[in-house]
Amino acid sequence: MAEIPPLLVFDSPVILAGRLALWQEWARFGVCVLPQAVMAELERLTRQAIDPQEESTAREFLRRWPGLGFAVSEARALVGGAAASDQSLRIRLEEAIADCAYALAQQQPGTLVVVVSNDRPLVGRIQGIGLNNLCAISLAELNRWLRQQQRPQAVATALKRLPGPAIPAARLASSSSPAPPVRPLSPSPASAKPPARVGSSPTRLGPLLQGLQNALALLLALVFLSAAGLLAWRWLDPAGSEGIWRRLPLSRIPWLRDL
Repeated sequence: MAEIPPLLVFDSPVILAGRLALWQEWARFGVCVLPQAVMAELERLTRQAIDPQEESTAREFLRRWPGLGFAVSEARALVGGAAASDQSLRIRLEEAIADCAYALAQQQPGTLVVVVSNDRPLVGRIQGIGLNNLCAISLAELNRWLRQQQRPQAVATALKRLPGPAIPAARLASSSSPAPPVRPLSPSPASAKPPARVGSSPTRLGPLLQGLQNALALLLALVFLSAAGLLAWRWLDPAGSEGIWRRLPLSRIPWLRDL
């Protein structure tokens, strides 16, 4: 019997444990959702991951994300209250995932909403919320479910709690696209330079002024060479250069007048 497509909400370590083929397999099985906090965590790992493998996988997922069909959701219901600033990053992430999953389960009350996480505290938090259509399973349980049709116990229990047959998960339009990273994932020397602003006066006038300076320098050099040539001709051939010499401005210079 084919499963009714569930709405799958992913924790960041589960994404990092996958690869392209597995991400695509999840997307074919159900409607895949990343809480905005999970997307932000993946982006952070592209810059600050301690494990190079985590950094590489996070980069790969973000490159593939637009074509995978995963939605990013900012749904919130404030299940655990506002996260204190002194809490660890992981605890704040757990609260954000639980908050998002709870809100999505309320938005689609007839749909099975499943949080996929290997984090036991998060799984326990989800199970303790008590919504009929919300449960949590591990990555291994998800893979057995979609490949071997073995429903996890938490899923079977949630389906029994539903007042009627499960409703297929509705596709979500991403309420937020990934925030631009602080720096490009594959930085290059060219991309590190700030872009020139269109219509900027320094950008337009710089080459023009340089060209004028070069032309002026060339003109002065030609004038100097021409004057030097005329003086040499006047000195070596006074009779032959007389007619031209008297018509030139050089002949009016006092110390050249008697040449």
